[in-house]
Amino acid sequence: MTVAIGHIHNGDVKAAFMRSLYGTLQWDFSHQLLIRDLISMESADIIKNRNTVVAAFLKTNNSWLWFVDSDMTFAPDTLQRLIDVASVSRPIMAAMAFSQVDDTANYPVPVWYALDGEGNYRYVRGFGDEPMRLAAVGMACCLIHRSVFERLADAYGGDDFTWYGRDQVILDGKRQRLGEDFTFCYRCARLEIPIWGHAGVRIGHLKTVELGYDQFAAKEKSLGNY
Repeated sequence: MTVAIGHIHNGDVKAAFMRSLYGTLQWDFSHQLLIRDLISMESADIIKNRNTVVAAFLKTNNSWLWFVDSDMTFAPDTLQRLIDVASVSRPIMAAMAFSQVDDTANYPVPVWYALDGEGNYRYVRGFGDEPMRLAAVGMACCLIHRSVFERLADAYGGDDFTWYGRDQVILDGKRQRLGEDFTFCYRCARLEIPIWGHAGVRIGHLKTVELGYDQFAAKEKSLGNY
């Protein structure tokens, strides 16, 4: 088992992210020696970035690609903890990353999604500390086995948007274009590729403030959800 880190950005890389990445490399050097490649892509086009990184990853001999975005913060053992619970039968394993549910920075929610009874994506709010099946995840901090990309290439190959794109689907009764991460998850679901998240691995998201679990839990408690 070896890992390539996929690092995408638009030219603005947060210092806190670089400290987190450096800590991960130190951890791996001291403990596992699993990381073999660091694949970086810079442009303003996030879809191009992700597809370019995947294409480069598939030219390596690594088993896993760890996508981690340049506005994330994470503990040095984050990658190791994802590896510990990932497998060929759990080929997509995401850490719990957070984003804003509305315009208020004090109410982040996990970028993890389940399907409601009508087939629409909804934020997951109930979880413990163990891995769990999900309908979709953001790519902010996500470990993916190469077999996932190979299967997607067989089904969707032939253009520049083999793995990440802007597919159209019907959600909430309306035709909508999915974001690149939702498109990836939507295509995986069609191929019955399982998507997992590890609720015990929680990372920070650098916006105007750092969004994380403590803010989410405090807001949910104030709403009586916990």
